[in-house]
Amino acid sequence: MSESAKENVTETKPTNGMNPERREVLKGLATIPVVGVFFYNLWKKLRIDEMKRKNLLSDRMDDDCRGECPKE
Repeated sequence: MSESAKENVTETKPTNGMNPERREVLKGLATIPVVGVFFYNLWKKLRIDEMKRKNLLSDRMDDDCRGECPKE
C-alpha cells in the first residue's frame, strides 16, 4: 500500500469506534419514542376534551328542552 492510501484509511477511521454520522442518526432515532409519547398524550387529551364538550352540550340541551320546550 502506498503512503497516501494508508493516510486515507486512518482518516476515515471513526473516533471511539463510532462514526459521527451514525451517532447523529442514533440520537435522532432515540427521540422517536419521546415524540410518540407526547403525541399519544396530546391525542388522549383532545379526545377527552371533545367528550367533555359533547357532554356539556347535550346536558345543556336536555336541561333547556325536556320533551317540549315551553313557550314564553
